[in-house]
Amino acid sequence: MPIPQFTEVTVRQNTSPQSFERGETYYRNGAVDNLTLRGNILQAEVEGSQAPCYCVRISFESHSLAEASCACAYSLGGWCKHIVATLLVCLHQPQEIEECPTLEHLLDRLNHQQTQLLLQNLAAEQPDLTDRIERHINRIVGVTRSQQSPTASPQLSTINTAPYRQQVRQILRDAERYLEDGYEEDPIASDILELISEAQKFSQCEDGNNAIAILQSITETCIEYWDDVADYGADNDEIVTALDEAWTEAILCAELTQEQQTELRENLTTWQDEWDASFAMSLEALHQGWDYSPLQLILQGNILERGVWEAEGLNQQYLVMLVGLGRVSEAISASQTLMTSVEEAKALAFELRKQGAKSQALEVAQAGFPLEGHCLYELATWASDLALELGDRATALKAKIQAFSVQPSFQGYRNIEDLSGEQLMLQYNGWIKFVVLTCNLIVNQIG
Repeated sequence: MPIPQFTEVTVRQNTSPQSFERGETYYRNGAVDNLTLRGNILQAEVEGSQAPCYCVRISFESHSLAEASCACAYSLGGWCKHIVATLLVCLHQPQEIEECPTLEHLLDRLNHQQTQLLLQNLAAEQPDLTDRIERHINRIVGVTRSQQSPTASPQLSTINTAPYRQQVRQILRDAERYLEDGYEEDPIASDILELISEAQKFSQCEDGNNAIAILQSITETCIEYWDDVADYGADNDEIVTALDEAWTEAILCAELTQEQQTELRENLTTWQDEWDASFAMSLEALHQGWDYSPLQLILQGNILERGVWEAEGLNQQYLVMLVGLGRVSEAISASQTLMTSVEEAKALAFELRKQGAKSQALEVAQAGFPLEGHCLYELATWASDLALELGDRATALKAKIQAFSVQPSFQGYRNIEDLSGEQLMLQYNGWIKFVVLTCNLIVNQIG
């Protein structure tokens, strides 16, 4: 497909002035190479300052840019200089782009034996690819079996969970090296969430036993190796929330004996203590199953009976459920009285953004700043990125300052400096001014 029309204005709107200027320099210096277009995916290699090159990946929709990502560690909001340079080549030198067949078209040229040979050769070149292939085969075969016999009783786990354990270990090892290099952005959550989503696919096909086997391997391995990354400040909140939801789904669709239920209850309780986590929802599902009163309300069509949710202490779930039903205004209104912690604000804000209500998500995130809780740094950092995405630099700056007040760091100071420019000192209260002045002194001494 031809690349959809876009302008330099679009690029500027999605990045900071500094990144645009640096990306333009990269473009003029010919730093972008190996541009290939396969279907609606453009890939390029861009020379880097800390690595030989970074891989840029841009996806297109029929009439617009859909998504852009880069392998570099840039995390200040908006597109990095490598993405900017790539898009400027698309704009001004489209003849540099080589259009190639899609993966589907390439595979269509092979018969069964040739496809097997291809996978075997690739696995020989990249040994860890075998584990990834096995995970996908497990999922595809499991889903197919469940779809063919939707009324059959789920069997005991039939998949090999070793690849999931190995993948979690590799993610944490890579993250440890990444964090050792001084990068502050958490590189763990997105990769672990991808593995959790594979377990959820089994649950969606009523194969709860295999989902439980996968979730157990992910949970146990995370806990076993988490100390290696916790020393660098890695946060497990997002992973625990996703695991708790996935465990709940798997438990509700699995057929477990009384002995299996008891063992799983003991495991979940132990994991809570070892990981300083909460699996309250999955433990409750294990305890009450389909008799769980909010669940019965959902099944009866009375999902919005707020009083029952309040009685059960499930205000967060109630607010998130409202958003899922498209009742955004009602959720925002209810949050003003029901939202009492930073964790609740984070859950609601994340769901609002997921549903496309970005401005409301930013509003809820800001409302969560004064509340009690343990994830203010994460929420404020997330809110700053969202504000930049919405073009609201003033709110982005306030959120960065909020994050800095919770977890002062030199990089945090530089992030604020990039956002505020010459107005930096006017934005701070006395305590933060002192920290900033100290950072400035250190910079001057180093310089």
